[in-house]
Amino acid sequence: MKKKLLPLAAATTLMVSLTAPSWTAAGSVNDDIKELRQNVKEKQERQKELKQQLKQNERKQESIQSELDQLEESLEETREKIRQLNDDIAKTEAELEEARQKLKEAEARVQKRDKLFKERVRLMYENGQVSYLEVLLGAENFSDFLARFESIQTIMKQDKDLLEEQKRDRDLIAKAKQTIESSLAKLNTLRAEAEEQRELLAQKQKEKETALASLKREHAELEEISEKEAQRERELAAQLAAKVEAQQRQQSPSSGVGGGSGAAFRDSGGTLAWPVNGRLSSPYGPRNGRMHKGIDIAAPVGTPIYAAADGVVTAAGPSSGYGNRIMIAHGNGLSTLYAHMYADGILVSPGQSVKRGQQIAKVGNAGRSTGPHLHFEVLKGSTAVNPMNYLK
Repeated sequence: MKKKLLPLAAATTLMVSLTAPSWTAAGSVNDDIKELRQNVKEKQERQKELKQQLKQNERKQESIQSELDQLEESLEETREKIRQLNDDIAKTEAELEEARQKLKEAEARVQKRDKLFKERVRLMYENGQVSYLEVLLGAENFSDFLARFESIQTIMKQDKDLLEEQKRDRDLIAKAKQTIESSLAKLNTLRAEAEEQRELLAQKQKEKETALASLKREHAELEEISEKEAQRERELAAQLAAKVEAQQRQQSPSSGVGGGSGAAFRDSGGTLAWPVNGRLSSPYGPRNGRMHKGIDIAAPVGTPIYAAADGVVTAAGPSSGYGNRIMIAHGNGLSTLYAHMYADGILVSPGQSVKRGQQIAKVGNAGRSTGPHLHFEVLKGSTAVNPMNYLK
């Protein structure tokens, strides 16, 4: 009995030894696929974070640019105010110079009058120092007395008028000069305040420009990081697609993949299949001053969209400008992009394997779109190429 069991045990051991490697290999491939799918998912999450950071950065830039525009407007108003004050100061200085000239002329008149008055007094003293009383007492008769009295009154009135006129001239000149000097001082004060305001605004402008430059540098760095992450995501997606393709070749041809029906799909036989039944409405190439990186295929909302080739979904969801998008990696660095679907028109998810002709979405009109259509791109590595080179 023991002799019969020995060959059986040996056969069992041999069977296990022959089949174990295939089980181990299959498990290893599944683990690799699982790990790659997780890595792709992590890269997609990282891309979402980077896009959010870029949006926040752009909002900050817009806010600072708005503040800079307001500062520039305030600066221009202040500059105009300073220009006006400079004009007013120049005008006032001219008025002050004119007042100084008038003062000089008035002082000359006062000095002349004073000189005449002193000359008359001097002559009176030189003629014997005759007083007004002596002149009156020297009258020969009453009529002569009255004449002399009137003459003395006239002289005294002239002396008084001269003194009062001198005082008026001096007061008028002093007041005019004081008024002009006061106006000039006020204008200079206003100009100094405006200059100070201009310096403060210029300093704020400089600070905002520095902050804006810093944000622009940060934005450029984030874009560079995002591009590197996107490149790494594409590489991982290509590896995932290759692994899944190899696994599918080893599996039974009858094993299918999840997703929508491709019953209405008509394969044209090109390297890539037409992704939707519709009319080519916009070709690949320059358009409105910008590069149109794909082709637009017009079709009614809800028209089925098909995978252009076997591959693995690397992205499926919202995307700025596109509204929503799907990206599929097909291996060998080739991937396709499908855009402008509504959110409820996406029928696949990241990491899912799809077959050529499998329905993956429905035509929509989301994002920057002028009508229901599918925007379809073909990428070789990270570079968009003409899809018509792959379609038939």
